[in-house]
Amino acid sequence: MKTRVLGSGFPRAAGIGLLFVWIFSAIESKAQSALAQKLEVIDSLVLTGERKLALKEHRSIDVKKLKAPEQKAKYYLQASSLEQLDYEHAAELAKEAVTIFDNTRFRKQNPDLYFKALVINGEANYHRKNYLVALNYFVEAKSLLKDGDCRNGVLFGKFANIYFGQKNYENAAKYYIKSYHTQLICDGTSDIKPSYFFRGMALNNAGFSYFKNGQLDSAAYYYNKFEEDINDQLQKKKITQGYANILRAILYDNKGGLALAHEDAGLAASYLEKAINMPVQGDDFLKVPPFLKLAKLYTQSGQIKDAEHALKSSMAIISRFKEQSQQYYPLWVKRKAELFKKTKQADSTLAYQEKYIVLHDSVDAAEHELYSIDVAKELEMIHQRFELNQLRQDDKVRRMYVAGLIEFVLFIAIIFVLVYLHLRKTRKLHQEAVQQNETIKTTIADLERANKNYIRIMRVMAHDLRNPLSGMTGIASALLYEEELDEESKKLLKLIETTGLHSIEMINELLKTGLGDEDAPVETQEVDLVALVYDSMELLQFKAKEKQQNIVFDNKTLDPIFAQVNYEKIWRVVNNLIVNAIKFSYANNDIHVGVTAYNASTVVYVKDKGMGVPEQDKDSIFDMFTNAKRTGTNGEQAFGLGLSISKKVMEKHQGKIWFENNIEGGSTFFLEFPK
Repeated sequence: MKTRVLGSGFPRAAGIGLLFVWIFSAIESKAQSALAQKLEVIDSLVLTGERKLALKEHRSIDVKKLKAPEQKAKYYLQASSLEQLDYEHAAELAKEAVTIFDNTRFRKQNPDLYFKALVINGEANYHRKNYLVALNYFVEAKSLLKDGDCRNGVLFGKFANIYFGQKNYENAAKYYIKSYHTQLICDGTSDIKPSYFFRGMALNNAGFSYFKNGQLDSAAYYYNKFEEDINDQLQKKKITQGYANILRAILYDNKGGLALAHEDAGLAASYLEKAINMPVQGDDFLKVPPFLKLAKLYTQSGQIKDAEHALKSSMAIISRFKEQSQQYYPLWVKRKAELFKKTKQADSTLAYQEKYIVLHDSVDAAEHELYSIDVAKELEMIHQRFELNQLRQDDKVRRMYVAGLIEFVLFIAIIFVLVYLHLRKTRKLHQEAVQQNETIKTTIADLERANKNYIRIMRVMAHDLRNPLSGMTGIASALLYEEELDEESKKLLKLIETTGLHSIEMINELLKTGLGDEDAPVETQEVDLVALVYDSMELLQFKAKEKQQNIVFDNKTLDPIFAQVNYEKIWRVVNNLIVNAIKFSYANNDIHVGVTAYNASTVVYVKDKGMGVPEQDKDSIFDMFTNAKRTGTNGEQAFGLGLSISKKVMEKHQGKIWFENNIEGGSTFFLEFPK
């Protein structure tokens, strides 16, 4: 009768379900890893100035597939940075990024990401003219940094922007210079543009601030310094040629303005033409300022057609880049009014002058909040608010500590009572343990005596076995030279001879290791390891030549390196490693040996390109009578004793022996002797 196992189908179904879960988890993990790598690649593209390619790669990411909060934060930060030409969209993305940091624990685990989120939100609010909100974000970001952190330079640049917007050009210049020197001490950070943008543009903005303040010599100094810095960064390949073109377009426009202030029309026109003709693919709105300056220059010199062409070209760009170029529109209207005045078109002149006044007043009204901000005062107030919050947090922590201390005292009291209650029982157990320890000591002593007797008996047996084995081997060797023997007999005699030799070799290994006196102290002396290793290598060259191998001594000189060792035992260890390398290496390969001195130790190594050590044998090759035995590349016999001997010898010397498999094949064995 067949026996039916009830419910036997359930484990099988559960196993299949678990398999599907495991496969799905592995696929999901791989997908998340690929997304993380893609975000890193986009970061690299931004840092090298490849913004268009970075934007293309970023838009190909499906945000719904991002699971980890860190990946989501990176995604939205990158998106806000890359979509900076659309201020409203960039602000929405920045807000999405900062909301992820509402989780306090996540914020503490990712301070660098949180810093970037604060800075990008500050930038977004600044562009939307929410200046006080922007300042709060910048100050909170600064509270995360120590004084020596070069990211402070980025924030100094933000504060300088606010001062510049207030027309406080002197303070703006000071903060721009402070931003440059702070970032100069290290590579800085990258929030919206490559890291060099903040540092290099700080020089340009300092010069422009001095220009607006009427300090033309200081402006020229910082413009020239900016140009030197661009050339230096380009030569060092820290920025691309395309990115350098963008920076030079800005620089030449400013130098053209400076030449206009000096009333050097020829130099001004030269710089402005260079700015316009600079190839800045995708950033054509940078050409609007030099076109407007040329329009003014041509109007003043009576070159009406050239002035009209400059205004027409600038308006074409303003129309294409409305968001980025809108700030230049009032100035364009002013230049148009100047052109009408020059050509004596009174009605058009009046109409455009009135239009300019209306636009100028609307800009002033929009900037009213910016003018009303006292940056120094706001910084102090925000700083005080942070200190107050910190004090509250400290007070909360102190209360938690007090509560924890009370709980700790109660816990100690309970422990004390439990310890007292168990003390008598422990004493009784201690007495029993003492008695048991005495019994164990007696047993161990008996075992040691029995073990020594066993070793003596085995040593005698090993010695006695060698004599008959040597005789058998000798007789077999002699009979092999008899001509009357047929091939089958010779084959059997050869087998007897080989088996006898292997048996004798194994007995010799046993006598030198497991059957030796392990308690005998090692007598050491100061030995030159370089000479020892070199002599061993030279003596074994003949053995290597038999397999068409070559032993190479890596030390460039034979300068001595001394260690306190037993010469004979270490000679045996080194010989064993080199013989193993020969045994397990293929023909026509090199074996490298060498000695290296370090501050605390000296290391001898033997490197081959042979069979290597299989993964499953790595933990057992140093064991006595290990199963991890393999024949050599020419069928050489291995007993598995040599590395065990070597390990014991190194332990007697307070040294170490280990190995590493090489990437190109084979393995390297190391002997380390303490100094």
